Amino acid sequence: MARRRAAPRLEGRGEKAQATSKPEGPGVKLVSISYTQLKLASTANEHQSADEALDLRQRSERTFVIEEEENEHYMGTHWDMFFNEPKEAFKQLPEIVPQAIPMMGWASFQEPSPYHRNRKWPEAICLSWPRRKLGVLMVIKPSEQSNALESFFPFVGKGAEHTITINRVHVWHGGFEAQISAKLGSNLISFFDPLYVINREWYVSGNQYQFILTGLAYSCRKAKNLTMDVRLPEDARKAILEALGDEAEDVDIDTLHTQGMAGLLPTEEGDIDEYEFRGPVKAVEGIEMLGQPAWKLRTTVTRDLETNDDVDLDIIVTHKAWEGGKPPKVGEDIEGFLWLQGFLWMPR
Repeated sequence: MARRRAAPRLEGRGEKAQATSKPEGPGVKLVSISYTQLKLASTANEHQSADEALDLRQRSERTFVIEEEENEHYMGTHWDMFFNEPKEAFKQLPEIVPQAIPMMGWASFQEPSPYHRNRKWPEAICLSWPRRKLGVLMVIKPSEQSNALESFFPFVGKGAEHTITINRVHVWHGGFEAQISAKLGSNLISFFDPLYVINREWYVSGNQYQFILTGLAYSCRKAKNLTMDVRLPEDARKAILEALGDEAEDVDIDTLHTQGMAGLLPTEEGDIDEYEFRGPVKAVEGIEMLGQPAWKLRTTVTRDLETNDDVDLDIIVTHKAWEGGKPPKVGEDIEGFLWLQGFLWMPR
């Protein structure tokens, strides 16, 4: 897989902002923005037993993994499915910023969280454009003099809802972006959290949450369905036949069909929120995102090892990212490479 490109950074102020190619780093370039309100949380008092308080404190301490030095996170590549060059997105910032909408999340409507009483969070707000649920999202560090653009990326605010258990929250250097490692059924996944700065104070390792998960495809195509002969050891073959019982006559256990197979595999060279995927399409919806015609494909990407239930994702596939002639259809198998993002819908 090709090495990820660094995203262009923003320089200048207000309408004079220009995109230039520089190595990525914490956002230090200034943008004139009228939205500077931030809801600051205060400490809430709750009655807890000593054991509950100790357990919560221990889990709270191990929830967040803070990167001491900036790792290589190539945010610029997330524009590949929309533009030929990331700088094309950054050129639109002077037009986007005045029209941006203040973004809210689950925590915006809640009382202060009791989980991380003494943690100091860097102040931030989120702005979306052109709509709250489909477009781009900007993370802004407000100040009295000016506002610093800390992050800027494509954002999808609707998708398939899943129950996850948080393991760790990997906070990037600077404190404004994070990836979450979690358990989804019997599967382990990692994804980028676009609303991290809004919902972060509610995250605790070991707690269950409802998250909206969505994949944005860098590339996607119809999958080839293959048939292969399989030679199983005799004891394994016998055990499978016994388990099938009367259904054994209707099942060919000596032939492997890839049709209908589902998989979500981490890439070796990509970030932890990037995956190769394969699976059957269950629903197709035509949409438009950032000027690009696209499809939202409800796709089975894996199955729970314990329940065998389908795990479905909505995958956004732009015409630019689609590698094939005819549009995708329900019932077809697709495969490709995606960026997985997810945000808090509500705790359980």
